Amino acid sequence: MNHLKTFFIITLSLTVFPFEHGWCIEPSPAKAAYQSCQTGDKAQQTACIESLVALSDEGVPYLEKLLKSVENRESTRDGVSQLSIRDALIRIGTDKAADALMGAALRYKCKIGYPHMGPAWTDALAGMGKKGVDRLLILSKQTETYREPWFMLEWRAQKFIWFPKKESRPTLIARAACESFALVTDPVAMKTVGSLIDAPEFQHAVLLALISTKTLGYEEKVLRIWESRQDPIALKYLLVVNRVKYLPILQGKLDVLDVEVARLVRDLADLRARRVRDYPSDDSVIHLVLNLGGDPVANPTLRRYIDSKLWDQYQGNTVADAIMALGLSKASDAKPTLAGLLNDKTFLTVSNSFGQYRLDWSGHGSGTPVFTLAIQALGALGDPSVIPLLEHHDAANDPLLKRCFEKTLATLRAAQKANIESKQSTE
Repeated sequence: MNHLKTFFIITLSLTVFPFEHGWCIEPSPAKAAYQSCQTGDKAQQTACIESLVALSDEGVPYLEKLLKSVENRESTRDGVSQLSIRDALIRIGTDKAADALMGAALRYKCKIGYPHMGPAWTDALAGMGKKGVDRLLILSKQTETYREPWFMLEWRAQKFIWFPKKESRPTLIARAACESFALVTDPVAMKTVGSLIDAPEFQHAVLLALISTKTLGYEEKVLRIWESRQDPIALKYLLVVNRVKYLPILQGKLDVLDVEVARLVRDLADLRARRVRDYPSDDSVIHLVLNLGGDPVANPTLRRYIDSKLWDQYQGNTVADAIMALGLSKASDAKPTLAGLLNDKTFLTVSNSFGQYRLDWSGHGSGTPVFTLAIQALGALGDPSVIPLLEHHDAANDPLLKRCFEKTLATLRAAQKANIESKQSTE
């Protein structure tokens, strides 16, 4: 009994003595970096995060702790940001880091007045290959319960629902996860991504991923999607994987518009004599080509439509699509038509934002001048030889058009500089 009492006294002494005299066990490198990150300035915090990245899985729990502390703060102005921690976890790239990113996505809550950070977590997982895709699938199944507003009018039955029932819908993160599949590029993960093509919530993103990676093997399924819905993204996939085989689909639609334009041009004198306006019965191929991102094969048809002047201000969106599709084609035969439109001051009724571009025009009331559309299309075309035409344009100093000119000129000058540097490097 005395021996046991002596043992407890010695153990207690060894426990208390180091703390009384300032002795302590050295913290692990990961914990030391975490503690320094909490008290250091911005430069020290950056260095600490780099230390945690170098420690790989050992540093992940401490990065998670930092992330949770940042999430609970109202402002990150004086501290480490969520994005810097996210990037650190991406660089670690292990399963443990992927779990940390998924945990951050599950904890995410949208705050009014704050940037929408939801896609930041799901996009990060999309770049982590198979391990990220597996976790995106988990996130995409997250649902939340909601209830329609009280006294909701059920339009189909024309009656009020006094006590709306609870329903389930995908969460904000689930919707972001579905969209993030479009960013997957890892060949190993593409089999999993491709298997989701029949699910409506994934279909658009899966098609974009298959296009960017040029993944073969889904032609029959995508052709059925095209035939049932005429989805431009489906046709784009078919043209990417086998252009020769599927180009007749696009060419057939272009031929229909060519026939319509030729007929209207032939009858134009008679129509003017009777003071009648007529338009092509089917110009949907123009919108299709824009959604394809432009296509050199379509340029002759687009040029004939634009040069025919069969359109007026009420067909603004169609004309704008045709002009922008010419620029997006990156083909040299688009330049003469677009350069000629720089002198066209016709006003069109055009939506401010649609398709693959946004109008840099702040005019009000009167509409959008055709030459502003041509300016943006020339920027997309990327031919620096038109820079003098834009610099000496009559409207170059117009305050309303300043942004439009400056943005396009900056793009073209950057392309010019890149061309010069490329030539010098080859010499």
